[in-house]
Parts: sequence; C-alpha cells; structure tokens
Amino acid sequence: MAERTGSGEWSVWPVVMDSRIQLGLMDYVMEISGETDALFVLSLKITTMKGTYGLYGIDQHAYKGGWKTFSFSVQGNQRITGFFVRTYDSLYTCAIGVYPTLLNSFG
Repeated sequence: MAERTGSGEWSVWPVVMDSRIQLGLMDYVMEISGETDALFVLSLKITTMKGTYGLYGIDQHAYKGGWKTFSFSVQGNQRITGFFVRTYDSLYTCAIGVYPTLLNSFG
C-alpha cells in the first residue's frame, strides 16, 4: 500500500490482509502476473477462466520505482493447480511459484 506524504513523495508500508479467492466449479487459474523489485513481489493479479482477481499489493502507477513485470500462464488443457511462496519475516513475499497440471482428456 502506498500513500502520498506531505512533501508529495510516496511512502510505502506493508499491508497484512486476508484476501481469499473462492473459485466456482469448472473455474481454473490460467495466469498469475504482477510486479517485483529487486527483492520482493510487490503486486499480484490472478486470472481464471471466468475472471480476474486483483491487483493485490501496490499499484506501480502510484509509486515511482524500477519495477519489473512477471507472468506465468498456461494454455489449452493445462491448469495452475497450486501456489507456493517464500516470505521474509512473514510479511513480504520474496518469491512465488506455481504447480501447473496437464488435464487428461477422455473420449
């Protein structure tokens, strides 16, 4: 989260939130994307077959920094079936990864 200080600069602080996403039947995660600086994942967006969740974290347009974008997506009969993260002090996400799965086709 970011806020403008009295001097007109942006101040950034950690945000702890409990944001849960519940997917419906036959809805699958197809892409994760976001921005990172040299140390931390600063924002995250999750795209499913039926919609988009996020932006969670800091909006890069509200903060002037040298951020890099990242994304991982699957196509066809692939799905993202899980995530794993590495954190620093249980507050900052340092890394995020996915478990992609290839769905079997019957018929």
